[in-house]
Amino acid sequence: MAVPMKRLNNSNYLRSILASAPIGMIVLDRRLLIVSFNSVAESMFGYSEAEVVGRHVRVLLPEADRNRHAAYLRRNIRVGWPNRIGLGRVLGRVDVAQRRDGKVFPVQLTIGEACTPEGSVYTGFLHDITSRQQAQQELYELRDQLEQVSKMSAVTTLAQSLTHELNQPLTAIASYMEASRDMLGAAEIDRALLREALDDAATQAVRAGRIIRRMRDFIMEGESEKGVESIEDVVNEVTVLGQFGPATKNVSLELKLDPEVDRVVIDRTQIHQVLQNLIRNAIEGMQDSPVQRLEISSRKVDDQSLRLTVADSGPGLAAGARERLFEPFYTTKRHGMGLGLPICRAIVESHGGRLWVGPSHLGGTAFHFTLLTGTFPEVTHD
Repeated sequence: MAVPMKRLNNSNYLRSILASAPIGMIVLDRRLLIVSFNSVAESMFGYSEAEVVGRHVRVLLPEADRNRHAAYLRRNIRVGWPNRIGLGRVLGRVDVAQRRDGKVFPVQLTIGEACTPEGSVYTGFLHDITSRQQAQQELYELRDQLEQVSKMSAVTTLAQSLTHELNQPLTAIASYMEASRDMLGAAEIDRALLREALDDAATQAVRAGRIIRRMRDFIMEGESEKGVESIEDVVNEVTVLGQFGPATKNVSLELKLDPEVDRVVIDRTQIHQVLQNLIRNAIEGMQDSPVQRLEISSRKVDDQSLRLTVADSGPGLAAGARERLFEPFYTTKRHGMGLGLPICRAIVESHGGRLWVGPSHLGGTAFHFTLLTGTFPEVTHD
Protein backbone atom coordinates (compact mmCIF):
# COMPACT_ATOMS: atom_id res chain seq x y z
CA MET A 1 0.00 0.00 0.00
CA ALA A 2 1.38 3.37 -1.02
CA VAL A 3 2.18 5.74 1.80
CA PRO A 4 0.78 9.24 1.08
CA MET A 5 3.32 12.02 0.95
CA LYS A 6 3.27 14.53 3.74
CA ARG A 7 1.61 17.75 2.60
CA LEU A 8 4.24 20.42 2.01
CA ASN A 9 3.95 23.89 3.43
CA ASN A 10 3.07 26.11 0.46
CA SER A 11 5.47 28.85 1.52
CA ASN A 12 8.40 26.45 1.95
CA TYR A 13 7.53 24.69 -1.30
CA LEU A 14 7.56 28.00 -3.18
CA ARG A 15 10.87 29.01 -1.62
CA SER A 16 12.38 25.65 -2.60
CA ILE A 17 11.35 26.19 -6.23
CA LEU A 18 12.67 29.73 -6.28
CA ALA A 19 15.98 28.77 -4.69
CA SER A 20 16.65 25.93 -7.15
CA ALA A 21 15.54 27.72 -10.32
CA PRO A 22 18.41 28.32 -12.78
CA ILE A 23 16.99 31.70 -13.88
CA GLY A 24 16.13 34.91 -12.09
CA MET A 25 12.70 34.78 -10.48
CA ILE A 26 10.90 37.67 -8.82
CA VAL A 27 7.45 37.37 -7.23
CA LEU A 28 5.23 40.47 -6.99
CA ASP A 29 1.90 41.11 -5.35
CA ARG A 30 -0.90 43.17 -6.90
CA ARG A 31 0.68 46.38 -5.59
CA LEU A 32 3.89 45.50 -7.49
CA LEU A 33 5.75 45.03 -4.23
CA ILE A 34 8.46 42.38 -4.25
CA VAL A 35 7.44 39.28 -2.29
CA SER A 36 10.33 36.99 -3.16
CA PHE A 37 13.70 37.33 -4.89
CA ASN A 38 15.73 34.21 -5.67
CA SER A 39 19.51 33.77 -5.57
CA VAL A 40 19.95 34.11 -9.34
CA ALA A 41 18.11 37.43 -9.21
CA GLU A 42 20.38 38.49 -6.34
CA SER A 43 23.46 37.81 -8.50
CA MET A 44 21.84 39.46 -11.51
CA PHE A 45 20.89 42.72 -9.77
CA GLY A 46 23.43 42.94 -6.93
CA TYR A 47 20.75 43.19 -4.22
CA SER A 48 20.13 40.68 -1.47
CA GLU A 49 16.57 39.44 -1.04
CA ALA A 50 16.30 41.21 2.33
CA GLU A 51 17.12 44.55 0.65
CA VAL A 52 14.30 44.39 -1.91
CA VAL A 53 11.45 42.42 -0.34
CA GLY A 54 8.61 44.83 0.41
CA ARG A 55 9.94 47.45 -2.03
CA HIS A 56 8.26 48.45 -5.29
CA VAL A 57 9.56 46.69 -8.41
CA ARG A 58 10.56 50.05 -9.90
CA VAL A 59 13.79 49.80 -7.88
CA LEU A 60 14.94 47.28 -10.52
CA LEU A 61 14.08 49.50 -13.49
CA PRO A 62 16.06 52.27 -15.20
CA GLU A 63 15.11 55.62 -13.68
CA ALA A 64 13.92 57.12 -16.99
CA ASP A 65 11.65 54.11 -17.61
CA ARG A 66 10.29 53.45 -14.14
CA ASN A 67 6.93 55.15 -14.49
CA ARG A 68 6.27 53.68 -17.95
CA HIS A 69 7.13 50.12 -16.95
CA ALA A 70 5.19 50.35 -13.71
CA ALA A 71 2.16 51.61 -15.65
CA TYR A 72 2.59 48.71 -18.11
CA LEU A 73 2.54 46.16 -15.29
CA ARG A 74 -0.40 47.80 -13.51
CA ARG A 75 -2.37 47.87 -16.77
CA ASN A 76 -1.87 44.15 -17.35
CA ILE A 77 -2.71 43.27 -13.77
CA ARG A 78 -5.92 45.29 -14.09
CA VAL A 79 -6.89 43.64 -17.39
CA GLY A 80 -5.69 40.22 -16.32
CA TRP A 81 -2.77 38.40 -17.91
CA PRO A 82 -4.80 35.46 -19.27
CA ASN A 83 -7.42 37.71 -20.86
CA ARG A 84 -4.78 39.86 -22.49
CA ILE A 85 -2.53 37.16 -23.92
CA GLY A 86 -4.59 34.00 -24.07
CA LEU A 87 -5.07 31.14 -21.63
CA GLY A 88 -2.07 29.00 -20.91
CA ARG A 89 0.44 31.51 -22.24
CA VAL A 90 2.82 34.00 -20.69
CA LEU A 91 4.11 37.27 -22.01
CA GLY A 92 7.68 37.16 -23.36
CA ARG A 93 9.41 40.44 -24.18
CA VAL A 94 12.87 41.95 -24.33
CA ASP A 95 13.29 44.79 -21.87
CA VAL A 96 15.87 46.60 -19.80
CA ALA A 97 16.64 46.43 -16.10
CA GLN A 98 19.05 48.24 -13.79
CA ARG A 99 21.61 46.74 -11.44
CA ARG A 100 22.34 48.09 -7.99
CA ASP A 101 25.41 49.95 -9.34
CA GLY A 102 23.22 51.79 -11.86
CA LYS A 103 24.26 49.82 -14.94
CA VAL A 104 21.47 49.06 -17.40
CA PHE A 105 21.30 45.62 -19.00
CA PRO A 106 18.89 43.76 -21.33
CA VAL A 107 16.65 40.98 -20.04
CA GLN A 108 14.21 38.54 -21.56
CA LEU A 109 11.13 38.89 -19.37
CA THR A 110 8.28 36.41 -19.03
CA ILE A 111 5.44 36.97 -16.59
CA GLY A 112 2.93 34.48 -15.21
CA GLU A 113 0.07 34.73 -12.73
CA ALA A 114 -0.72 32.39 -9.84
CA CYS A 115 -3.63 32.40 -7.41
CA THR A 116 -2.95 31.92 -3.70
CA PRO A 117 -5.18 32.06 -0.63
CA GLU A 118 -3.79 35.56 -0.05
CA GLY A 119 -4.63 36.67 -3.60
CA SER A 120 -2.93 36.71 -6.98
CA VAL A 121 0.83 36.93 -7.29
CA TYR A 122 2.88 37.55 -10.41
CA THR A 123 6.14 35.80 -11.11
CA GLY A 124 8.69 37.35 -13.42
CA PHE A 125 11.20 34.98 -15.05
CA LEU A 126 14.33 36.84 -16.16
CA HIS A 127 17.22 35.91 -18.43
CA ASP A 128 20.20 38.27 -18.63
CA ILE A 129 20.77 38.46 -22.39
CA THR A 130 23.67 40.93 -22.40
CA SER A 131 25.95 38.56 -24.34
CA ARG A 132 23.22 37.74 -26.82
CA GLN A 133 22.45 41.41 -27.43
CA GLN A 134 26.11 42.28 -27.84
CA ALA A 135 26.46 39.53 -30.45
CA GLN A 136 23.30 40.75 -32.14
CA GLN A 137 24.59 44.32 -32.12
CA GLU A 138 27.78 43.18 -33.81
CA LEU A 139 25.71 41.37 -36.42
CA TYR A 140 23.62 44.50 -36.99
CA GLU A 141 26.74 46.61 -37.41
CA LEU A 142 28.15 44.08 -39.89
CA ARG A 143 24.84 44.07 -41.72
CA ASP A 144 24.87 47.86 -41.86
CA GLN A 145 28.34 47.79 -43.40
CA LEU A 146 27.18 45.26 -45.98
CA GLU A 147 24.11 47.38 -46.68
CA GLN A 148 26.35 50.41 -47.28
CA VAL A 149 28.37 48.43 -49.83
CA SER A 150 25.17 47.14 -51.39
CA LYS A 151 23.68 50.64 -51.53
CA MET A 152 26.83 52.01 -53.15
CA SER A 153 26.64 49.27 -55.78
CA ALA A 154 22.95 50.01 -56.32
CA VAL A 155 23.63 53.75 -56.59
CA THR A 156 26.34 53.11 -59.20
CA THR A 157 24.01 50.88 -61.21
CA LEU A 158 21.17 53.38 -60.87
CA ALA A 159 23.40 56.27 -61.95
CA GLN A 160 24.57 54.35 -65.01
CA SER A 161 21.00 53.43 -65.93
CA LEU A 162 19.74 56.98 -65.46
CA THR A 163 22.63 58.38 -67.50
CA HIS A 164 21.83 56.04 -70.34
CA GLU A 165 18.05 56.45 -70.21
CA LEU A 166 18.00 60.22 -69.70
CA ASN A 167 20.74 61.14 -72.14
CA GLN A 168 18.50 61.01 -75.20
CA PRO A 169 15.53 63.10 -73.95
CA LEU A 170 17.81 65.65 -72.25
CA THR A 171 19.90 66.04 -75.42
CA ALA A 172 16.70 66.48 -77.44
CA ILE A 173 15.41 69.10 -74.98
CA ALA A 174 18.67 71.04 -75.26
CA SER A 175 18.52 70.91 -79.07
CA TYR A 176 14.91 72.08 -79.26
CA MET A 177 15.55 74.91 -76.79
CA GLU A 178 18.64 76.08 -78.70
CA ALA A 179 16.62 76.04 -81.92
CA SER A 180 13.87 78.05 -80.26
CA ARG A 181 16.41 80.61 -79.00
CA ASP A 182 17.82 80.97 -82.54
CA MET A 183 14.32 81.47 -83.98
CA LEU A 184 13.59 84.18 -81.42
CA GLY A 185 16.70 86.03 -82.64
CA ALA A 186 15.62 85.96 -86.30
CA ALA A 187 14.18 89.03 -88.05
CA GLU A 188 10.93 87.22 -88.69
CA ILE A 189 9.68 84.64 -86.18
CA ASP A 190 8.00 81.53 -87.56
CA ARG A 191 5.52 81.09 -84.74
CA ALA A 192 4.28 77.72 -85.95
CA LEU A 193 7.81 76.33 -86.10
CA LEU A 194 8.67 77.85 -82.71
CA ARG A 195 5.55 76.33 -81.17
CA GLU A 196 6.44 72.95 -82.65
CA ALA A 197 9.97 73.10 -81.21
CA LEU A 198 8.66 74.03 -77.76
CA ASP A 199 6.03 71.27 -77.93
CA ASP A 200 8.73 68.75 -78.79
CA ALA A 201 10.88 69.98 -75.89
CA ALA A 202 7.92 69.59 -73.51
CA THR A 203 7.27 66.07 -74.82
CA GLN A 204 10.86 65.08 -74.14
CA ALA A 205 10.69 66.60 -70.64
CA VAL A 206 7.60 64.46 -69.89
CA ARG A 207 9.47 61.44 -71.22
CA ALA A 208 12.39 62.14 -68.88
CA GLY A 209 9.97 62.38 -65.97
CA ARG A 210 8.45 59.02 -66.88
CA ILE A 211 11.89 57.43 -66.93
CA ILE A 212 12.63 58.74 -63.43
CA ARG A 213 9.24 57.55 -62.12
CA ARG A 214 9.81 54.13 -63.69
CA MET A 215 13.19 53.90 -61.96
CA ARG A 216 11.65 54.94 -58.64
CA ASP A 217 8.85 52.38 -58.96
CA PHE A 218 11.39 49.70 -59.81
CA ILE A 219 13.40 50.50 -56.67
CA MET A 220 10.36 50.66 -54.39
CA GLU A 221 8.47 47.66 -55.78
CA GLY A 222 7.92 44.60 -53.58
CA GLU A 223 5.13 43.22 -51.48
CA SER A 224 4.76 44.85 -48.10
CA GLU A 225 3.63 42.48 -45.35
CA LYS A 226 1.48 44.76 -43.24
CA GLY A 227 -0.33 43.67 -40.12
CA VAL A 228 -1.61 45.07 -36.84
CA GLU A 229 1.36 45.46 -34.48
CA SER A 230 2.14 47.01 -31.10
CA ILE A 231 4.21 50.14 -31.66
CA GLU A 232 5.46 49.83 -28.07
CA ASP A 233 6.92 46.40 -28.87
CA VAL A 234 8.55 47.70 -32.05
CA VAL A 235 10.09 50.67 -30.23
CA ASN A 236 11.30 48.40 -27.41
CA GLU A 237 12.99 46.06 -29.88
CA VAL A 238 14.86 48.90 -31.57
CA THR A 239 15.84 50.80 -28.42
CA VAL A 240 16.91 47.79 -26.37
CA LEU A 241 19.22 46.73 -29.18
CA GLY A 242 20.53 50.25 -29.66
CA GLN A 243 21.31 50.99 -26.00
CA PHE A 244 24.39 48.81 -25.76
CA GLY A 245 26.75 50.09 -28.46
CA PRO A 246 29.80 52.24 -27.59
CA ALA A 247 28.20 55.33 -29.13
CA THR A 248 25.29 55.17 -26.66
CA LYS A 249 27.16 55.01 -23.36
CA ASN A 250 26.40 58.67 -22.53
CA VAL A 251 22.92 58.76 -24.04
CA SER A 252 19.94 59.08 -21.69
CA LEU A 253 16.89 57.48 -23.31
CA GLU A 254 13.32 58.29 -22.31
CA LEU A 255 10.22 56.67 -23.80
CA LYS A 256 6.89 58.45 -23.59
CA LEU A 257 4.54 56.11 -25.41
CA ASP A 258 0.80 56.62 -25.06
CA PRO A 259 -0.63 53.23 -23.93
CA GLU A 260 -4.08 54.19 -25.18
CA VAL A 261 -2.96 54.31 -28.81
CA ASP A 262 -0.61 51.41 -29.44
CA ARG A 263 -1.89 49.29 -32.36
CA VAL A 264 -0.73 50.31 -35.83
CA VAL A 265 -1.05 48.79 -39.30
CA ILE A 266 2.55 48.38 -40.46
CA ASP A 267 5.17 46.23 -42.07
CA ARG A 268 7.11 45.58 -38.84
CA THR A 269 10.50 45.20 -40.57
CA GLN A 270 10.13 48.42 -42.56
CA ILE A 271 9.10 50.56 -39.57
CA HIS A 272 11.91 48.92 -37.61
CA GLN A 273 14.24 50.23 -40.34
CA VAL A 274 12.77 53.74 -40.13
CA LEU A 275 13.18 53.92 -36.35
CA GLN A 276 16.70 52.50 -36.50
CA ASN A 277 17.71 55.13 -39.03
CA LEU A 278 16.22 58.05 -37.09
CA ILE A 279 17.67 56.87 -33.77
CA ARG A 280 21.10 56.27 -35.30
CA ASN A 281 21.06 59.76 -36.82
CA ALA A 282 20.10 61.28 -33.46
CA ILE A 283 22.85 59.43 -31.57
CA GLU A 284 25.49 60.36 -34.16
CA GLY A 285 24.33 63.98 -34.09
CA MET A 286 24.75 64.17 -30.29
CA GLN A 287 28.23 62.64 -30.05
CA ASP A 288 29.90 66.00 -29.32
CA SER A 289 27.07 67.40 -27.18
CA PRO A 290 27.67 67.77 -23.43
CA VAL A 291 24.09 66.63 -22.76
CA GLN A 292 22.90 63.62 -24.77
CA ARG A 293 19.17 63.05 -24.34
CA LEU A 294 17.04 60.97 -26.67
CA GLU A 295 13.27 60.92 -26.34
CA ILE A 296 10.84 58.73 -28.29
CA SER A 297 7.20 59.58 -27.81
CA SER A 298 3.83 58.78 -29.33
CA ARG A 299 0.47 60.47 -29.20
CA LYS A 300 -2.90 60.17 -30.83
CA VAL A 301 -3.48 62.39 -33.86
CA ASP A 302 -7.07 61.35 -34.59
CA ASP A 303 -9.16 58.18 -34.66
CA GLN A 304 -7.18 56.81 -37.60
CA SER A 305 -3.56 57.70 -36.83
CA LEU A 306 -0.85 58.27 -34.25
CA ARG A 307 2.35 60.30 -34.37
CA LEU A 308 5.77 59.03 -33.36
CA THR A 309 8.53 61.52 -32.52
CA VAL A 310 12.27 60.91 -32.18
CA ALA A 311 13.77 63.98 -30.46
CA ASP A 312 17.36 64.67 -29.42
CA SER A 313 19.36 67.30 -27.55
CA GLY A 314 22.03 67.69 -30.23
CA PRO A 315 23.13 70.86 -32.03
CA GLY A 316 20.15 70.87 -34.39
CA LEU A 317 20.18 71.33 -38.15
CA ALA A 318 22.34 73.84 -39.97
CA ALA A 319 20.62 76.74 -41.72
CA GLY A 320 19.07 75.58 -44.97
CA ALA A 321 19.53 71.87 -44.23
CA ARG A 322 15.91 71.24 -43.22
CA GLU A 323 14.58 72.12 -46.68
CA ARG A 324 16.97 69.71 -48.41
CA LEU A 325 17.17 66.92 -45.85
CA PHE A 326 14.93 64.51 -47.74
CA GLU A 327 16.52 65.08 -51.13
CA PRO A 328 18.24 61.94 -52.49
CA PHE A 329 22.05 62.11 -52.16
CA TYR A 330 21.95 65.21 -49.92
CA THR A 331 23.73 64.52 -46.62
CA THR A 332 25.11 66.43 -43.65
CA LYS A 333 27.40 63.53 -42.70
CA ARG A 334 31.02 63.31 -43.77
CA HIS A 335 30.66 59.78 -45.09
CA GLY A 336 26.90 59.77 -45.62
CA MET A 337 25.22 58.71 -48.84
CA GLY A 338 22.06 60.79 -48.52
CA LEU A 339 19.72 57.83 -49.06
CA GLY A 340 18.55 56.93 -45.55
CA LEU A 341 16.02 59.70 -44.99
CA PRO A 342 14.53 59.59 -48.52
CA ILE A 343 14.04 55.83 -48.08
CA CYS A 344 12.47 56.42 -44.64
CA ARG A 345 10.07 58.97 -46.10
CA ALA A 346 9.13 56.58 -48.94
CA ILE A 347 8.44 53.79 -46.42
CA VAL A 348 6.29 56.01 -44.21
CA GLU A 349 4.35 57.33 -47.21
CA SER A 350 3.78 53.76 -48.42
CA HIS A 351 2.11 53.20 -45.03
CA GLY A 352 -0.26 56.12 -45.59
CA GLY A 353 1.65 58.45 -43.27
CA ARG A 354 4.09 61.33 -43.60
CA LEU A 355 7.56 62.10 -42.24
CA TRP A 356 8.87 65.58 -41.43
CA VAL A 357 11.51 67.30 -39.32
CA GLY A 358 11.52 70.24 -36.94
CA PRO A 359 13.21 71.64 -33.84
CA SER A 360 13.19 69.54 -30.67
CA HIS A 361 12.01 70.74 -27.27
CA LEU A 362 15.25 69.18 -26.01
CA GLY A 363 17.22 71.73 -28.01
CA GLY A 364 18.17 69.60 -31.02
CA THR A 365 16.23 67.98 -33.84
CA ALA A 366 12.91 66.13 -33.84
CA PHE A 367 11.68 63.79 -36.56
CA HIS A 368 7.96 63.09 -36.62
CA PHE A 369 6.03 60.51 -38.61
CA THR A 370 2.46 59.30 -38.62
CA LEU A 371 1.06 55.79 -38.93
CA LEU A 372 -2.42 54.40 -39.34
CA THR A 373 -3.88 52.78 -36.24
CA GLY A 374 -5.60 49.41 -36.08
CA THR A 375 -7.25 47.05 -33.62
CA PHE A 376 -6.94 43.37 -32.82
CA PRO A 377 -10.05 41.19 -32.88
CA GLU A 378 -11.49 40.45 -29.47
CA VAL A 379 -10.13 37.29 -27.82
CA THR A 380 -12.81 34.98 -26.46
CA HIS A 381 -12.36 32.04 -24.11
CA ASP A 382 -14.57 29.03 -23.75
